[in-house]
Amino acid sequence: MMTIPVSSIAKTWQHYRGTLSCSPKARAILSMALASAIHFAGYEYARTGTLTLVTSERTGFSNSSVVPFALGFVSPISLLLLWLYARMLDYSGPNIALRNCHLAYALILCLGGLFLQAIDPVLLPLNMYHQCSRFFLFALFVLENGFVQLLFTQHWAFMSSIQTREQAAIWFAPIAGIGSIASTAAAFTVAPLTDYMGLPALLILAGISIGASAFFAMDAYHLAEQHGFEPSPKENEKKTIAKNDGKNLFQRAIALFQRVPLLGALCFEVIFSQAQSSLLNSLFVLKLKDSIPEDDERARYTGNCYACINGFSGVLQFLVLPFLARRLNNRQLWLVMPTIMTVCAVFISLQHAGSIHSVSGSFLLMKAMEYSVRGVTTEMVYVNLDYESRFLGKEIIGVFVNRVGKSLVAIGLSLVTVYFGSQSGLQYLSLALVAVAAGWLLVTYRLTTFLEDSPSKEKQQYRSAPAATSKSKKE
Repeated sequence: MMTIPVSSIAKTWQHYRGTLSCSPKARAILSMALASAIHFAGYEYARTGTLTLVTSERTGFSNSSVVPFALGFVSPISLLLLWLYARMLDYSGPNIALRNCHLAYALILCLGGLFLQAIDPVLLPLNMYHQCSRFFLFALFVLENGFVQLLFTQHWAFMSSIQTREQAAIWFAPIAGIGSIASTAAAFTVAPLTDYMGLPALLILAGISIGASAFFAMDAYHLAEQHGFEPSPKENEKKTIAKNDGKNLFQRAIALFQRVPLLGALCFEVIFSQAQSSLLNSLFVLKLKDSIPEDDERARYTGNCYACINGFSGVLQFLVLPFLARRLNNRQLWLVMPTIMTVCAVFISLQHAGSIHSVSGSFLLMKAMEYSVRGVTTEMVYVNLDYESRFLGKEIIGVFVNRVGKSLVAIGLSLVTVYFGSQSGLQYLSLALVAVAAGWLLVTYRLTTFLEDSPSKEKQQYRSAPAATSKSKKE
């Protein structure tokens, strides 16, 4: 029964793709943009479902400190996922690696939703039910946070590989905006879907969405392979990659960051920005748990909050960011976000951890700018870099380094809330917000001074080898 709808969808998409009057490269970018958008729509369902279930007294943990504690496990899991991805990248290429990651994530979500639907507290002893559901939700929450960045960075690695810097400056913001529209639409449907199907069904729906995302991602790679622009290392880059044969992932990362120091500067910015994001996220969860104890009502508030985040992010991507890009240089754009979040952190600390509205408002600003301003400026950095930087270095920063800041802060948050209690812990966290925001502003300023000098160096580093080759041929 499932063969007919799937084949019909495939034929419809093939017909639609063939009617587009744009170039094969533009159609490939459109397919990958749709894959990224559907992925984020599925992530909205997965994020709301797991976050609500894991903080539920019926299925999860009554203590809200479990969320930062669980985030502390994301880094080692992300490192394992990154190691598996690196092996797939070496042996099978980026297209097979992306396909396998998609299918694994979709399978985990679907099985998770089915498992939670199947276990029944009436048939099982209450203690056994709680132990099973808590263990499974904890693991699902950790895996979800590891997989989402792994897939997202692969989508953008493909798009940054087949576009020039000038094309990226025009199209990256609208492409990111497509993802915001899909996420907003999905977030607004969370409440009615929860009422109709229940929270575990959101996970199944998320798995189906990730599977659909894989279809469009593979279509983009098929177009690239068919028309000869599939991302692959150049001849001079192959020699550099060959030197790393036999090295482990850590050794390869060290060699890559020494060869491309821009990635090292970006690492510190990522750690501080994600630490700030983790602090705000934990404050938001703790405030939400204290203010709205009812599970379904909390799920609605969370869904509506993320809908506003994605909607505001879309406004930034389609309207504000193109306007700012014409009036501010890249260095100034990088400084916008940490400056605004430093002001928000000071405001929350002066209110002694603030109210649910001030915390959720700051969280909204942080996530919206993270999805739009920071997302686009970060992707622009990778356009001029080489294959290994885009596909391996990007994953190291996006998957592992991205989670290091979150995990370190998350472990500290868990200890603070357990030791000082919910209300006293919130006051200490609001002070930590100010300290991390100030550090973020400093490392971002250092990155921008590096970026000011880096374009010519990058061009010299990655384009001098072919130039020298052509010169030697002439001689």
